Amino acid sequence: MCNEPESVTHLFFDCCVAKVVWELASEILLTPLGVDFESIARWWISRKKHASLNVCTWALLWSLWKIRNAICFQGLVWSDVKLVIRKATKMA
Repeated sequence: MCNEPESVTHLFFDCCVAKVVWELASEILLTPLGVDFESIARWWISRKKHASLNVCTWALLWSLWKIRNAICFQGLVWSDVKLVIRKATKMA
């Protein structure tokens, strides 16, 4: 989604697109998310108590991955961050 060297951490947290996605999610969910894997995985421990938060973070991670693959392998043209949010919303 950007021209930086690709890594898992970059794709999910350091990329400019991922940063905006996590910023929006943090505002909507009223919970600081998306700085690194630990910032979202800490909620996975208490699955029942934070079930909806976990579904949202899972959907955002999966959406980032699926859109990255669509761009790389299927010729999808990047439009904007709303693409990630829409895909995650449909999945959740």
